[in-house]
Amino acid sequence: TFIHDVQGSGSASTLVDQSVLVQAVVTAVLPDSNVFYIQEEDAETDGDKSTSEGVLVFNDSGAFSMPVVGDVVSVKGTVSEFFNRTQITLTSAPLVCGTATVSASNFTLPVASLDELESLEGMLVTSSAALTVTDNFTLGRFGQLTLSNGRLYNPTNIFTPGSAEAIALADSNSLNRLILDDGNDTSNPTGGLSADNTLRMGDTVSAVTGVVDYSFSEYRVIPTQAPTFAATNPRTSQPELTLGNLKVASLNVLNFFNTIDA
Repeated sequence: TFIHDVQGSGSASTLVDQSVLVQAVVTAVLPDSNVFYIQEEDAETDGDKSTSEGVLVFNDSGAFSMPVVGDVVSVKGTVSEFFNRTQITLTSAPLVCGTATVSASNFTLPVASLDELESLEGMLVTSSAALTVTDNFTLGRFGQLTLSNGRLYNPTNIFTPGSAEAIALADSNSLNRLILDDGNDTSNPTGGLSADNTLRMGDTVSAVTGVVDYSFSEYRVIPTQAPTFAATNPRTSQPELTLGNLKVASLNVLNFFNTIDA
């Protein structure tokens, strides 16, 4: 069975609960998560941009030996939708049949529709333009950050809540973001980034190459090559403010209503 037939052109596979035998190239291996990604060989793709040529393979409980990137493997398993992500769960050990490489698909942000990212689920991709760090809140906790084409701002920071403009900007933002994920399921990961070597919002990454995944209701890319970041938004030595253009208001409501229980 070809991977594009497993994935299909919709948001969910039509082969759920069926056993399939797939032969494809390993593009990424995440041993800590017991998963690896495979992609159809270039000569066997269907040429349909609405169908993905890659898929995640789940090695439940690490029951079988994992292949390595570049292996051509014959994989037998059961198709499922795991929280809206198509995957194959191994029912026997993958058989290595040789080695090969596959081409990475170019992607750009924003996308016209999330269907564009769905059609890349499980595939090896590479960005064709620099991307901006627009959110780093979960970087230290989960090894994740959000990339976009230019900075994204909370719509209600600019427009009245509930207004047509705020709703339109929220919709636009949703098409211009992708999570960069380290592929590590552990909390508080350690790595090259730290308090002394961190990323600021507004910093940029020249290129991202990795596999597209979908989890926790977000499309994300797990790098297969270390991304190179540039500190394009350095911290200023002091605030750059024009006198008179700033108003500050503060109200501590935590203790304001001290009789609310009564």
